[in-house]
Amino acid sequence: MLGVLPTAEDFVIRAAYKALAQRYHPDRVVGDRPTANARMAEINQAYEVLSDTACRRAYDTARGSRLNLATTTSQTIQVMFRHHLTRSRAIGAPR
Repeated sequence: MLGVLPTAEDFVIRAAYKALAQRYHPDRVVGDRPTANARMAEINQAYEVLSDTACRRAYDTARGSRLNLATTTSQTIQVMFRHHLTRSRAIGAPR
């Protein structure tokens, strides 16, 4: 929800929360207020979980067991990117 990496530090989580709160706060959204309220509630809940050390640890544990993560997100992205480049070169796509 906040768009931060699992290894993000507290100040990164706080900055992401503040940016999203400013963007999606119901007082700033013109139009669909119920949707804006729901979106802001999701942002608040995500920040509450990630800003509390114990809650974040429990979330990371549950997320890890659910996804069966063997590598970190950045390593996964690197592997996917390398696979994409290798495949593109194999079929003659421009580099």
